Amino acid sequence: LSKGAIELSWSSSDVDTKDTHTYDIYLDQNNASTINTADHTSTKKSVTLNDLGTYYWKIITKDNHGNNSDSGVFKFMITE
Repeated sequence: LSKGAIELSWSSSDVDTKDTHTYDIYLDQNNASTINTADHTSTKKSVTLNDLGTYYWKIITKDNHGNNSDSGVFKFMITE
């Protein structure tokens, strides 16, 4: 990916169809341990990344009953 604005996107599902969900987005160049956005309500997030290198990200999905799910860590690289 080229540096600048990029869009992170993901999907989620729940057997309880009436549940509402929020997403905590973790994004950094180490191990996806730094929260970028808490309680995001969309399955897309635009971020601007200008530092070259490998980025790691994950999503924690939370429902309105206090349950949560960890996506696991994904990575991508920003180049010129």
